[in-house]
Amino acid sequence: MNKINIIIKTLLHPIMYLGVKAIRPVKPQIISGKIVNGCIYAVNHTNGNDFPTAAQIVKHHFYILADYTMKKDIGVNILNRLNGVVYVDRKSRQNRAKAKDDLIYLLNNNKNVLLFPEGTWNLSPNLLTLPLNWGIIDISNASGKPIQPIIISYTDGKTYCKIGDPFYSKQDANKKENIDKLREIMTTMMWELIEQDGLCHRSKINIDYYNRWVKQQLDTYKKLDFEYEQSVIRKEFETSDDVFSHLKNIEPKANNSYLFNKGNHD
Repeated sequence: MNKINIIIKTLLHPIMYLGVKAIRPVKPQIISGKIVNGCIYAVNHTNGNDFPTAAQIVKHHFYILADYTMKKDIGVNILNRLNGVVYVDRKSRQNRAKAKDDLIYLLNNNKNVLLFPEGTWNLSPNLLTLPLNWGIIDISNASGKPIQPIIISYTDGKTYCKIGDPFYSKQDANKKENIDKLREIMTTMMWELIEQDGLCHRSKINIDYYNRWVKQQLDTYKKLDFEYEQSVIRKEFETSDDVFSHLKNIEPKANNSYLFNKGNHD
């Protein structure tokens, strides 16, 4: 990761952009919002079309954060490296820290970065967004760059998109408060995209709809290791400090002292 690498990738971007449009010729329809240059783009993730679709939406050059297992796919690895990529081992704390430093370096050198903060494909039957990974808040705070949420939806062969306003994490808030706010913003944007499809009576939905929908997503990238992807979904609470982080915002008093005894929460 150095300035020569950045210059080369920036010069290659116009060619790569044309290649992306050829790979994914379906033009996204932007429902609302406008892309801001100089951001951390936070995009929801449901299938293998998300990267080329996001590239068409953003248009500006960005480096993408991708899992190291993508190196095994020679074609994808070549495209990622030509575009500009930071690879990460999602199960290695040390490697995640290194990837975070690389992304901060890029942002401090006036480059955009694109992350899928859910950390994997969201194929949940009931969660509009999965729990987001905390690292995006650290990266934003360290670089001073805002996070711009982007929501993509695929309906009846068409691609729709909502672009949110840049989100600045509060430096005086804890990470949980910031990541919860970002998730709330992205979930609301997803709900707004769903609303535009109108009402549908339950009786008109095929009983096998969800299974067919999942298969449709998986068919966009047949090399996906689904079990591995499921294993890296972030848990709502990772440590005891996360579980009891809300206590930092409570003023200790006689009538709430029991809350500070962690043994009462087992």
